Amino acid sequence: MAAGYRLKRIAAGTLVAATLCLVADRVALYTWGFRVISLYRQLQRTKNPALLAGSLANLTEPPSYMVSAEPGRRDFMLSLEHSSVRPDRISVDNQWVHLSFLPPLLAWSTRIYPFQPAGTPQTWYRPVDHYEYRISVRDRGESSPEFKLYRVVHFELHELSEGTRFPELFP
Repeated sequence: MAAGYRLKRIAAGTLVAATLCLVADRVALYTWGFRVISLYRQLQRTKNPALLAGSLANLTEPPSYMVSAEPGRRDFMLSLEHSSVRPDRISVDNQWVHLSFLPPLLAWSTRIYPFQPAGTPQTWYRPVDHYEYRISVRDRGESSPEFKLYRVVHFELHELSEGTRFPELFP
């Protein structure tokens, strides 16, 4: 009788622990997604052409937008010092800077699911890539910079609208 009661308590404790782990995973994943989208919206709001031509020495506080180092040069700085998320990967091609964001480690299920799609080489596939967000930034010279938000799913870019406020439902 006592062994059966003990077994039920262990099963109930295991079920509660598993439920708490899943809740923590989903909360971490959606909080991260919301923060990436909030960073994108902040970048969209702060694109001020007057600051693009300004000298970095004249700035009193590191901004969260792109600033040309000197007028007429193609160098720039993208400060993310005040953001709550940091890019995991930064790539540059032509006039675009791509900031790629992957979920935090606390969102542990993103390292397991979704499973590898048929036809994808094993060396290329990582489940965490299914959840990637990408912010692409292009300095257009005299005008304000252009920002685009993408969701990367199985190596395909899906552009999200400028009005996106919340992350979509993840699997």
